[in-house]
Amino acid sequence: MSVPGYQEFMYPFLVVLSDGEEHTLQEMYESLADYFKLTESEITEKLPSGQQTLLVNRIGWTRTYLNKAGLIRVVRRAVFQITDEAFN
Repeated sequence: MSVPGYQEFMYPFLVVLSDGEEHTLQEMYESLADYFKLTESEITEKLPSGQQTLLVNRIGWTRTYLNKAGLIRVVRRAVFQITDEAFN
């Protein structure tokens, strides 16, 4: 399996946050890599620019769109929490 597209990360991202607690970005990287059963080489695979991994990039876009949709909120830098809107 290769690293999924950002859309495929949306539901599992919300599932991790569904406990209502605050979660760090690092926790999300680990939880979502486990969820998709990514190998070490998939986790460390870089974008063509070589500046960022695919995993970090995809989770970053997921986070951006979920935040814009009002489904998550940024509590502080790299810390997130699900919103009530996500349960509606």
